[in-house]
Amino acid sequence: MADAYQIETSTDRYLLEDGTGVYLLEQQATVTPKLMMMGIGSIAVQGVKRDFTPLRTLIKALFCLTLLLPVNAFAAIAVLSSGASTGVDANSNVTGNINTVGASLITCSASSFVVVPTLTDNQSNTWTELTRQTNPFNGDVTSIYYVVSPATSATHTVTLAALAGQPSVQCIAWTGTKLASPFDVQNGATTNTASSLATGSVTPSENNEIVVTGLTCTTCTAEMIDSGFTIQATSAWVSGKGLEGAIGYIIQTTAGAVNPTWSWTTANRANDVVATFKSGAGAHQLLTLGAGN
Repeated sequence: MADAYQIETSTDRYLLEDGTGVYLLEQQATVTPKLMMMGIGSIAVQGVKRDFTPLRTLIKALFCLTLLLPVNAFAAIAVLSSGASTGVDANSNVTGNINTVGASLITCSASSFVVVPTLTDNQSNTWTELTRQTNPFNGDVTSIYYVVSPATSATHTVTLAALAGQPSVQCIAWTGTKLASPFDVQNGATTNTASSLATGSVTPSENNEIVVTGLTCTTCTAEMIDSGFTIQATSAWVSGKGLEGAIGYIIQTTAGAVNPTWSWTTANRANDVVATFKSGAGAHQLLTLGAGN
């Protein structure tokens, strides 16, 4: 295999290999030899000489470019799909089918009564749980779970199990999130008897992050949220079978502190959680470049 080179710029990192030389996609880039670990895409360049530098020179010269990338390699961060459980069983409840094909991240708000739940899915993904909020007045537990670069399906389901815990789970699948360590910051809160609850402030470290928040309560009804958040999925309270829950989000174009407040019509005990996840925009990407004759 020919030498591979890594070209580093202030915003992107490209892994390039061509068998005869290095082709720069950015001006004023620093070129360093590096073994090629992986190739996410492929650019086929015909009739290009070894001393070729900026990509626009190639375009002006009317050379032939073929660019092949994964569907979500440079996708804008966005909601792909969502789903929520229905309270039918005091021990275990499951979402409806969620089409997660193409998802880079899935986040879920999960809750149960007293018993710490177990979250699984029908794609055998390994989930990470963030800091759990436990209500000191009634024992309800609430946390955000997430999985990065998940195995996906058009009929993806998520199950939350907790013995006699009346479990409840709401999920959002995302595109365009960072593919390595997207989680950033988190917070959460509980209340005894109230009709509103702030999550606690979080400040994303980067622009274009998603801020995800979850709420759980019993007979709260008509959940609302401020600060420009959208409620994406909800689970209604079903007596003895499922807690009431909701998940919402905002995509922050410009990073800044945010402290969303959930509110509802019937005062009751409640927990909420919030977490932020980084966008893939501006992240390091890998490309493989090959030169033809």
